[in-house]
Amino acid sequence: MLNATMKTVKPKEAYELFFDQSFLEAGIAKKSFANPNPLSKFKVGTLGGILLHAVPGEMIVLAASVQGGRDAIVVLNYFAAGGGTKLVINAVNIPDSEAGNRIVAVLESIADAYK
Repeated sequence: MLNATMKTVKPKEAYELFFDQSFLEAGIAKKSFANPNPLSKFKVGTLGGILLHAVPGEMIVLAASVQGGRDAIVVLNYFAAGGGTKLVINAVNIPDSEAGNRIVAVLESIADAYK
C-alpha cells in the first residue's frame, strides 16, 4: 500500500489529474496516457493495461499487464483529508520478479507525482 497526500486539492480534482496527460508526463513519464472510460487502454511509464472501473472522484481500478503472468490489479482510492486529498494505492498479484519491481517503481512514481 502506498499513500500520498495533497493538502489543497479536492478528491475530484486529484482523481481527474490521473487522466491529465500533461500531469502524467510531467510527474511520471513521457508518452503516458489514461482515459476514464471502462476497458480503455492506459500507459503510465512502463505500466500498461486496461482501466477496469472508475468512480469519479473516488476510485480507479486498473488491470496492469504482466509479461508472462496474470494481470496485476491496481486500485487508486481518493479520500477527503482535511481540505485536501489522501491517495491510497493498493495492488495485488504483483510477481516477485524484475517485472514486479518495475510495477512497484511506477506505483511509487504515481504516489510521488501526487505529493
